[in-house]
Amino acid sequence: MNRYRPPYTTGQIATLLHVAPRTVTKWCDSGRLKCYRLPGSTDRRIREEDLKFFLLVNELPSLEKLEAGLRTGILSIG
Repeated sequence: MNRYRPPYTTGQIATLLHVAPRTVTKWCDSGRLKCYRLPGSTDRRIREEDLKFFLLVNELPSLEKLEAGLRTGILSIG
């Protein structure tokens, strides 16, 4: 089943990874995290597959594990 998931904002990723939104912006600016800007805006958006690649390359928990941790309030790394 093909599902559409809207792109993430820098704030959403910051919440998932427990970092400041500015940190996510720096990752985007440095090219570590692929993102795009909305036309006529400074807002950035990150596609799900780009976030998954970033997590994999940086040996961070999977997106599913991070989102489950947000829902339960518990983050288990390992």
